[in-house]
Amino acid sequence: MKNKKIPLLPKSFKLEMFFDVKKYERTEPMGAAEWASHLMFRRMMEPYFDGRKQTRVENGERLPFNPWALLDEIWKRPYGKARQFGPMLAKPGFAGVSDMRVYDLWTERKTMERIPEIDAACRKADALWSEDVPDPDSEPEVCREGYSGYLLRTDQSRYKADETFARVDLGLPDEMLVSDFKGWLALKRLEMKEHGRRTPPKGEFGDADFAEWQKKRALAYIDLELFCSLAGHRLTDKQFANLLFPEEFDVDTTERVRKVVRPCASFLMDYTTIEVLDAQAAREAERKS
Repeated sequence: MKNKKIPLLPKSFKLEMFFDVKKYERTEPMGAAEWASHLMFRRMMEPYFDGRKQTRVENGERLPFNPWALLDEIWKRPYGKARQFGPMLAKPGFAGVSDMRVYDLWTERKTMERIPEIDAACRKADALWSEDVPDPDSEPEVCREGYSGYLLRTDQSRYKADETFARVDLGLPDEMLVSDFKGWLALKRLEMKEHGRRTPPKGEFGDADFAEWQKKRALAYIDLELFCSLAGHRLTDKQFANLLFPEEFDVDTTERVRKVVRPCASFLMDYTTIEVLDAQAAREAERKS
């Protein structure tokens, strides 16, 4: 929490009485499936901690939700709660490239109808192409734009812009299709970068990555940030350092929090990272089956 307008946690509040970083220690590092599960769990709980949601739906009934009780459970058993949270996003058989289901296309049409500019432009184009002698130059410019590119350009953050449609001519040879796909993909990656979207890593995460995240105590830092959101107070980097690395005295742990731990936690809580971990876990499960 970097907003200086948010008040600091009062010094009289001894957070170390409730938070114990030793509970985050593990004899064995987590793998992709566990990291995906724990990070997605915390991403989905964020709205309850920052006040955007106050109720939950259970068996069709809307019930009040107590985030303080949840935080207490997380701090007591940091690796326990997420296992009860449900399945991962990616199921076995998941592929980064796949057919669009009929229902996917149908729901996407409904999404586009909720974007006024797209809805109006497409209706105009529809009327244009129904004429006996249509004038292609009269087609609205937005109709010729790539859909994901439009979502990025107009910052439609409530719609997912990292999944896109692509037209594939299966009548062409594989070699031509693979070459065309690589060129198209390079342009899409550049488009994402130009609009501030984080591009995914070049390969799968490995044991060295998982061990490094654990060493940085990134998950513990994330849970302290959840506390800050819930309490409406912020911690100084020094307070974070004292809570995360209480046994280290001969190094500057404050700088470690600022330069190492916080950027790592931000990277892990990014949806792109969680999605890659999730897809990797699905592939690993498939290889074992």
